[in-house]
Amino acid sequence: MKISASLLAANATPSAFRHGRQWQFPSDALRGAVAAAALLAAGLTLGTSPARAQQEPEWLTTLRAKAKAGDADAMQQLAGNLRGQEAIDMYKRAAALGNEVAQYELGKDYMLGFIGLPVDGKEAVKYLTQASAKKVLAADVMLGEIYEEGKPGVPVNLAEALKWYQGAANQDAFEAQYRLGLMYLDGRGVKKDAVEGARWIQRSANNEYGMAKEKLVQILKADPTLNPRLAAASSPDFAALLAKAEKGDAQAQFEVGQAYLGGKGSPLLRDEAASLQWLRKSAAQNYAPAIFWVGLAYQDGNGVKMDDVEAAKWLRRAADLKLAGAQYALGWYYAGGRGMERNMDEAMKLFRAAAEQGDMNAAQSLGHFYYDGLDDKNLVEAEKWSQKAADAGNVPAMTDLGLVLIDKKDFDGARKWLGQASAKGDEAAKRKLNELPFLEKSAKEEGTATPYFDQAKALMQFRQDPTEALKKAVAVAETGTPEVRFALGMMLAGQGYPGIPPDRARGLALVESAAKDNWTGALWTYGGGLMGGLPDVKADPAAGTAMLAKAVAQADDNTTPPEIKYVIGAALLKGAPGVTADQAHGLKLIGAAADGDQPQALLEFARALVLGGPNIQADPPRGVAYFKRAAALNLPGAALNLGVIYERGIGGTKVDLKEAMTWYQESAKHGEAEGQAGVKRLEAAAAAPAAPTPAPAQKPAAAPAGGIPTDTGSPVSNQIR
Repeated sequence: MKISASLLAANATPSAFRHGRQWQFPSDALRGAVAAAALLAAGLTLGTSPARAQQEPEWLTTLRAKAKAGDADAMQQLAGNLRGQEAIDMYKRAAALGNEVAQYELGKDYMLGFIGLPVDGKEAVKYLTQASAKKVLAADVMLGEIYEEGKPGVPVNLAEALKWYQGAANQDAFEAQYRLGLMYLDGRGVKKDAVEGARWIQRSANNEYGMAKEKLVQILKADPTLNPRLAAASSPDFAALLAKAEKGDAQAQFEVGQAYLGGKGSPLLRDEAASLQWLRKSAAQNYAPAIFWVGLAYQDGNGVKMDDVEAAKWLRRAADLKLAGAQYALGWYYAGGRGMERNMDEAMKLFRAAAEQGDMNAAQSLGHFYYDGLDDKNLVEAEKWSQKAADAGNVPAMTDLGLVLIDKKDFDGARKWLGQASAKGDEAAKRKLNELPFLEKSAKEEGTATPYFDQAKALMQFRQDPTEALKKAVAVAETGTPEVRFALGMMLAGQGYPGIPPDRARGLALVESAAKDNWTGALWTYGGGLMGGLPDVKADPAAGTAMLAKAVAQADDNTTPPEIKYVIGAALLKGAPGVTADQAHGLKLIGAAADGDQPQALLEFARALVLGGPNIQADPPRGVAYFKRAAALNLPGAALNLGVIYERGIGGTKVDLKEAMTWYQESAKHGEAEGQAGVKRLEAAAAAPAAPTPAPAQKPAAAPAGGIPTDTGSPVSNQIR
């Protein structure tokens, strides 16, 4: 099932949120019982239905009460959700009580003329100095800006600006590092020094400051000698290495070539063309690692046009010099037919040569292909090499070894190694570990559907035709595990598979048999069909209700896949035909699905925790943690949501513009236009005053096809910060 999760995002009015949902059902199988639940309940929306549009959220009411009682932190957070004079007064009350965030906000607003305040350099300096004394680093940067540029009541004072920038830069404030670098480059308030200026701009760029990255590119284009001069000045070790390389030392030339690729710990700014020049100099002396890296440059397109044929030539040269890494890499070229004709015999020979030199990735590849990838499976060799790599800590090899032991009917051994791989986060091992009880049962009978189905899945994984294996599985489908019967039944009841025609009656019978064996997914699907949701299944509400109840009762079990937990949990939020609403249980299941990294559950659970809702207690820190987990999985919109949360202080989260910028930049890397807009908005915020944005008028929420409100009306600060 594909569900595009609703995302927090800033639109033209930065405080507003868009909220949309779309979903589709892959077959009629889930349409009946689940459709009424729409997979999401109102409790997981971010906002307010038309009937609740005028009701203030509980978290905002709580903030008001705390502020009234004299809580300075509450005053500051409340001010961020107000506007105009009311916001100004609340910030000043919090600042007077020593709240550093309020002091910083007032200093910034007086500096830029935000929230209706006049531009006033003296007031800005007063509040920013207070915030600086409380270790608010951003205040130091703004003080430097005020003295560098001048403001009403505060004339330009470059010496004072340099002092504030230097202090903040030493504490890793990326904008201060950038501005300090510019002062050295231009000779403003300090003696002109291109290397020192570039050094500070480099540090800012290493902190992911976009303007610094752009400036570095300009500097390098203007003066190509600056890169090694800068590196030599900042690193005596690199200066000595460069001197050896210039004298013709092959190893030093190789290491300089590596250094030009940048990365953590490198004193050089990334320059792929220069890297390749040094690598070629070393390779010309037949230095094997350099030859290997030139091959990798052609493989990845570093400093040269990507060319698999040329890459394979260089990798072959390094492999012939007995370099294990090159042998392993070239083995995959032969295995995948990359830059050459596919040749598994040559690939295995290269993997073996690398493995015998101690390359455990090569050992894992040997074991993997001996088990699944050659015309003739060789369990002896597969176990030998998988065991060797697994003993060395190679996690994929642990999984491979578990599979080999399953084939050998050594289920205790398989459980041991799959358990170790699962504990280290291998998802394939987790899935196979969950299947192990069924596999043990089905292994007692020869020719069951389960191993054929497993073979079909493995072939699909390697993009090979699974039709013959599927045909064998279908022929004896009734002998498979409940999960296999369910999968084959859904296939036959639906569109079939190329070369395997649909057989709806048999498919439904298989789904029903899996349900009778209490497999949760089948119980839920067939139970929904009995409620009237499946054509060709005679409606039987009593039996359907019983099946759905059993599925709900089993949903918490560890063997239930996260996807099923999510679907059942979402249905429980509102109830459905045959399913009594149970919001607490529903939210628990969605949380469990999120813990299993089910994408929609992760995003929806994170959103619910950040903003709360009917019968849902908001827990913003936990919600932010789930959004970060989603961002680590590169789920669309996760990084964008985090940017919005930190920029706006949503749900009481402390405003952190540096953190917001980090997440907007991550969002922008994935091509999200709103993330790119967030980066530009934060970069421009300090450069030009912005007029207060009027509060958005509250309108009745529009409803898409599923009937879920698309606008939440969640009150957050409407000032651009």
